Amino acid sequence: MKTIATWLVHVVRATRVGWSLSPAMEAGPKGQLFADLMQAQIAEKLSADRLASYETVRDTVRQAVSVLHSEGTDAASAVFAKAQRLAAPFAAADPELDALSQSWIEQAMAFYDVRHGDLTSAEARLERAMADDTRLEQDFGYDLMHIGRIHTLHLWLRVQAAKGDVSTALKTADAVLVYLHGHGADLPFGTGWSPHLAMQIRPDLAAAMTYRICSEIGTIIQSVSQAKAQEFLLAMPGLQQVATLDAYSEIAAWRSAKLAWCKGHVYQFFEVLVPALLAGRDQTCLWYAMVLDAVSVAKALREQSGLLFAEDVAQRAEEDTADPIILPGAIRAALRNCDAAPVSAPLVVNWPKRRFHLMCMGLPRSGTTSLYTLFRPMRAANEYAEKATIEALTNRMSGSDLAAFFAQRDRESALEMDAASFLHLAAPELVAQCSDSGFVLPIRPPAEWFESYLKMLLRWHDGFQAKGRTPPDWMQAYGQLLFGHFDWAEIASEDARERFMPKVAERFLGHWADATLRTLDVLPPQRRLVLHTQDLGQRRGDLARLAGISEKHITTESHANISPPGPDILQGISRSELKQMAHDICGPAYAAASAEADAHRVPV
Repeated sequence: MKTIATWLVHVVRATRVGWSLSPAMEAGPKGQLFADLMQAQIAEKLSADRLASYETVRDTVRQAVSVLHSEGTDAASAVFAKAQRLAAPFAAADPELDALSQSWIEQAMAFYDVRHGDLTSAEARLERAMADDTRLEQDFGYDLMHIGRIHTLHLWLRVQAAKGDVSTALKTADAVLVYLHGHGADLPFGTGWSPHLAMQIRPDLAAAMTYRICSEIGTIIQSVSQAKAQEFLLAMPGLQQVATLDAYSEIAAWRSAKLAWCKGHVYQFFEVLVPALLAGRDQTCLWYAMVLDAVSVAKALREQSGLLFAEDVAQRAEEDTADPIILPGAIRAALRNCDAAPVSAPLVVNWPKRRFHLMCMGLPRSGTTSLYTLFRPMRAANEYAEKATIEALTNRMSGSDLAAFFAQRDRESALEMDAASFLHLAAPELVAQCSDSGFVLPIRPPAEWFESYLKMLLRWHDGFQAKGRTPPDWMQAYGQLLFGHFDWAEIASEDARERFMPKVAERFLGHWADATLRTLDVLPPQRRLVLHTQDLGQRRGDLARLAGISEKHITTESHANISPPGPDILQGISRSELKQMAHDICGPAYAAASAEADAHRVPV
């Protein structure tokens, strides 16, 4: 049996790995699926001039909510007042437009009232919104509004939780789950609920609402004691039923882990928690709730190392650009306030003997995530201790200090596949320190690599900007280390890229050439495997031989981090110009690496 210390290291590593994976979110959990369908139904039913009037009010309300997020309640109140003025003529002249407009206004202003601390007003607004939604469904034929009314009910139960009435909030949430999956006959807010109407809800909309409600349950449960959490969880038949359905495995994992910890079943808790954290963020915010439980457990069982883990979680939460379902405020606040304090004592663990040790020496966007997924059944991690390692590199430690840092990092992780995109920067130290290790150098065509890397940086920048923040200083320092000069302002907009792209491309491609030649020069030929990124799947046999294991232990997931589609970002330079520049700057390095990769290439 694993010791507590070993389990805690598994938890820390699983959290870091899970956080490194892109969230597997669909449109539904964000509410976007319902919103898109509802807007399409409205567009079908209204004439062009009435639709334009409705959309003017709707867009003004959206603007008010955006202002509320970015500037606060005072600035938003004027925009809400404008929306009310625009909708005022509908009250007497057009009851349908009045109901459509007031539903938007009342729900958004209920959110405003919650931010303002007036929960009584928020509750009254949601009652009026529910009445408008009921009219739209029953009097004006908007059948989609049946699930829309459950969205309004979701806001109402959130207000109950904010009022401190946790019991009502959780009972209501569970009643929604019963309604969606057991065709319950009634719900505690609103009228006109029936098993017949419940059965007519589209399955994808029912699933989306299930994710939202279970996220809310996780948020509320996180705010109560372990004893109360156990009491509530055992009295929620709807949640228990959902947890038995194959489509909701993440919900089942969270419920099982939470109950195990509440009951004091520590090892059962770990056995459920670790694979759930390794899987990463899925359709709910329950992954984040499990991270908070992991912090609590680590602090309870191993105080100093638990505090170190809490600090890591707080930092990662601050930099998290993924906003999968607009995380409930309580979860977000808790993640960013883990009662962390800096400590220096590492968590030392006696790991089982390593079966092999491979390290990725490739650049970002060259296949590091794919290497992790290929070796996921073993002790593998993607970008392990990324921030701490990059800070060690950018602080330009002496050779001995850097070697000591990597030795500690290795003791802490005991990885068999260390898939990280920054290890090449410490290649001399790692080659000298790890005399029995193998090194994998994936090579991606430099022009293609540049475009992919730039897209990734822009996704990060835009994600921070959407939250009103700037990228952290360590990212800026990392860019300076890699390229000699790095400025977000030179790539953040089309105009800037139009001006600076040739110079940016020259610096990036220069780094590609220097890093590739330097790494080839350092890595011992008998302990390295150079391969083209596109050949990762085809070279599974070579990877297995380098590791000294059977190929059957390696997965077939060789394209795990493909860039999502997006706009063209190559302003200021054509692709033909970029390819010529890549040939001029990177030609010798690419030729040297390709010659070695092609010598053992598997024919297709």
